[in-house]
Amino acid sequence: MTRELLVFKSKRLQIYGVAFLIAFLFLSNQKALSQDNDSVMADEPSLSPEISFEGEYEKSNENWYSPMKELGITGSLRGGYWSSNRLNNNENNLITSSTWLTLDKRLRQGLTLYADGYIYNQDTFGSESSDHRVKEIYVHFRSGDWDYRLGRQIVAWGRADRLNPTDNLTPRDFTLLSPEIDEERMGTEAVKISKVFGMHSSITGVWLVNFEPNQLPPANTPGLQFVHNIPEDHHQYAIKFDQSGGNVDWSISYFSGFDLNADLAITGTSGADILVQQQYNKVNVIGADLATIVGSNRYAIEAAHTETKDSSGLDDFIKNSFMHVVVGIERDFGNNLSAIVQGLSLIHI
Repeated sequence: MTRELLVFKSKRLQIYGVAFLIAFLFLSNQKALSQDNDSVMADEPSLSPEISFEGEYEKSNENWYSPMKELGITGSLRGGYWSSNRLNNNENNLITSSTWLTLDKRLRQGLTLYADGYIYNQDTFGSESSDHRVKEIYVHFRSGDWDYRLGRQIVAWGRADRLNPTDNLTPRDFTLLSPEIDEERMGTEAVKISKVFGMHSSITGVWLVNFEPNQLPPANTPGLQFVHNIPEDHHQYAIKFDQSGGNVDWSISYFSGFDLNADLAITGTSGADILVQQQYNKVNVIGADLATIVGSNRYAIEAAHTETKDSSGLDDFIKNSFMHVVVGIERDFGNNLSAIVQGLSLIHI
């Protein structure tokens, strides 16, 4: 095992260790803390949904519901039918099943433990075994104007709808069979600190401890062998100034890290196959977004300039630097009916 890998793993364990130590200390003292802070807690909005039962129904369900409510656990069982998967193979007519669980537990005033994950089988009646993923698990602490998150978390930026040029920090799993696009998001080990200024302004800094790329369908191309080259240097950071809650919401941001999508380069041959290296190169991204509501219309614009390692445009195996712009308008017709139109432009520089 290389020295770089040992350093990376030790830092990752430190992040988890601190998060779980805080969680353990406060969970072990939860009963005493809840008694001491009853008057304070009563004035705060609950982080878990409140469900009321009446009559005999309340009495019959009290035993099984109370522990789940006390722990802050919610979940769902899901099933579905898909005509095919997203793995570029010939498997069709799939029955999927999954269990999703979320822990949103307030440990004391200003301190929350959050976790989200699932167990999933995308071919329930086939030969495929179940898989699982912890999407997020972090400690969230608020103190005055400061906000801290420590652990595996999703960092989603951008005010356009789905197409977000400034959303470069944490990856997606494009192989997951889910009708909800946001469920493709995956978390990354990170430290996020935010400071609020006044009523509407905040500044956020993010340090990404680990790099994980977008998970794409495998390229099952005869004659080609793809080799992943994950960066050994995992240091990434980002900063954003945000203005929200006024007539116009806007932000500017900067990200220095690795491209979530690989560049491809031919590196040689292996027998009769051509070796293709998937290289995740360093990028620097300056972004901004803006959104406002006028009457029944919402207008949004989001743009980002991405500087790649091939700023001169001379390397055929690295993306050129580019500008990505998305402009959209959404019309609200009432009765839960709306329509949105977006246009995008990708300009290579």
